Amino acid sequence: MHRYHGGMYGFVRSTSNLPDPPYYEIFHEGIDIRPVRRDARGEPLDPVRAAADGVVVYANTRPGKSNYGNYLMIQHDYPDGTAYTTYAHLARIQVLAGQKVKAGDVLGLMGHTGAGINCERAHLHFEFGFRLLPNYCEWHDHLGVKLGEEGTNEHGEYNGLNYLGVNAAPLLQASAQGHPLTFKQIFALEHVLLRVRVPAARDFFYWQKCWPWMVQGGLQQPLPTSWDIDCDAVGIPLKFTPSAERVSQPVLIWFDNNASRQESFTRGLVETRGGKRQLSRHGLKCFSQLTYVP
Repeated sequence: MHRYHGGMYGFVRSTSNLPDPPYYEIFHEGIDIRPVRRDARGEPLDPVRAAADGVVVYANTRPGKSNYGNYLMIQHDYPDGTAYTTYAHLARIQVLAGQKVKAGDVLGLMGHTGAGINCERAHLHFEFGFRLLPNYCEWHDHLGVKLGEEGTNEHGEYNGLNYLGVNAAPLLQASAQGHPLTFKQIFALEHVLLRVRVPAARDFFYWQKCWPWMVQGGLQQPLPTSWDIDCDAVGIPLKFTPSAERVSQPVLIWFDNNASRQESFTRGLVETRGGKRQLSRHGLKCFSQLTYVP
């Protein structure tokens, strides 16, 4: 089976042009959309438009401060939840943070800002994702740095590490066909690869409050000793089950060993030591973020 190259969602990047390229566990969280029109110099001429109604919550105009170059994020509020879209590598941004936009409004111009992107490789990097914490800066400063979160947080609450993205392609296709997916349908597209047991906190986690239907027993139940969290390959939580088992930190308790090699990639959340799978340091950090209650 040949692996996909380039700008699709998932563990698809490869630096090899061989017919059967080697595997690289490098996660691409969005989809890359190439330009349709270019000027005489080869610069893209395509306007970048809002995928849906929303509010621009962040616009980064300091391309050197992010691998995304010039990028912006839009918050989309619906009766059943909130999602965020990200538009990266823009040549310029034409909207301001706090500005309301409608689906189809021009946000900027496609470009090639960001690390490793040249004019020939110009594209829009587009993400559809969900926020992990409303107080990422607090977690970053108090726990993240201690757990190995490197570097300065240049983008505040809109740091890309605070968002988990799903494959935007089937969402865009369904919407274009007049059948937009609900959030339950979006999460139902994900497959459970691993289960992690985490200590319960003094309150429900932010993710649980955003998606209460994922919590077995609901948010009215007493808080358990711990939670068993079913996650997809990139750590997106899909189900929370109360547990009476006591743990002092997140622990991997199940992994689907029947998954193929490529399906088993976890963006470094899980490592193998002594023939046994366990959460890596990066995995411990990510689940610390997911379960943080101030």
